[in-house]
Amino acid sequence: MATEEAWEESKKGKFVLGGCCISDESAKWYCQACGHEFGKEMPSLEILLNPEPDGIKPYKLEFYIGGFTGPNHSVKFENGVLKYKLFEAHPDYPQKQIEVAPSTRRWINFRRKLDTINVWKWKNQYVDPDVCDGTQWEFEVDYGVKKIQSGGNNSYPGYESIIVIDEGRDDQASREFDVLLHALSLLLGGIKIN
Repeated sequence: MATEEAWEESKKGKFVLGGCCISDESAKWYCQACGHEFGKEMPSLEILLNPEPDGIKPYKLEFYIGGFTGPNHSVKFENGVLKYKLFEAHPDYPQKQIEVAPSTRRWINFRRKLDTINVWKWKNQYVDPDVCDGTQWEFEVDYGVKKIQSGGNNSYPGYESIIVIDEGRDDQASREFDVLLHALSLLLGGIKIN
């Protein structure tokens, strides 16, 4: 909250008060000549002190895709390794489990693919209300400055413009979502996720 002195100085045009509620989308700069607001609020001290802010490896990465009839795939980044699980039936009994420590090159490639499909602009939820069961998916990745949490039920980002019927999935997919699946597959060393 602004002090009385700051309030008076802002009235004199020395600076502009940004308001009491600041978010990640708040403007950082203001042009007094034209009134244009631009830039973003400074990242938190925790992000600035991190040795890899918005860097090569994410702070968090989790992915799940599957349905009632399977297969179900789970990927989780923990303690520097990716933990992959394949479930054909019951989620407490994985059919396959592996741990992978991706190379720096694979992490860089993964991040580039996320940027290419602009995953940072995906909606929180994609739902096809005409399908009662089928394929559910969840994806969360956090690089500090950039992060996204998205998921869906028989619907995917961008599927309205390009429909791809992938072998093993009988619902509508999208090029963007297929790029995500391919990027995760490469990160895991070639494990096919569908």
